[in-house]
Amino acid sequence: MDVLVYGAGLLAGLVHHHVKAHLADRLTLLGFVDDAKPAGAVVVDDLKILGSLDAVNASDQHSPEKVGLVFAIGYSDMTARQGAFERAWRMGYRFEKVVHPAASIEPGVQLGEGVVVLQGAIVDQGSVIGHNTFLDAGTIVCDNCVIGSHNFIAAGTTIGGHTIIGDNNFIGLGTTIVDGVSVGNNNWINAQSLVHRRLGDDMRLIELHEQRLVEGNPL
Repeated sequence: MDVLVYGAGLLAGLVHHHVKAHLADRLTLLGFVDDAKPAGAVVVDDLKILGSLDAVNASDQHSPEKVGLVFAIGYSDMTARQGAFERAWRMGYRFEKVVHPAASIEPGVQLGEGVVVLQGAIVDQGSVIGHNTFLDAGTIVCDNCVIGSHNFIAAGTTIGGHTIIGDNNFIGLGTTIVDGVSVGNNNWINAQSLVHRRLGDDMRLIELHEQRLVEGNPL
């Protein structure tokens, strides 16, 4: 199937690599879509930005009937990220899943449209992952979790079993969410946080970690 990568930043380059390296047997990359950067700019491998979503949608060659999208807009603005996905969906575009062959997805797990799962990630039995959720390298989702849509879960995060996570959350590197905890919507959780009790909506969870500087050779 012919696909366009929606986004043209660092995350788009990463997603492009995984599609090219591991999914070339079923997905053919034609170029990139970006609503802020100029059309014609080369992103990677001589593949260019073909225009904004509106411009691409107006093209017969890249209409929703002709191509799918791979979603690759990062987490710097989570609300804009969700809005971009939903706008493309309303236009009729459908989003391909990108699942690295070195990820472990148990039989019966449900993955929504546009989900990206990178290498070393584990999703255990009975879990549900909503649309446009990004599971970075080494993420662990234990059994019977329900994770909503438009979440960005950074590398090394561990989510305990029977956890419920809402929509549009950013969960930073190396975070641990213990078994059975619920997390609401639109939260920002910084790196190496421990979430051990319920987190509501529109919260920022910030744990401060001391960084020690040692002068000279510590050995």
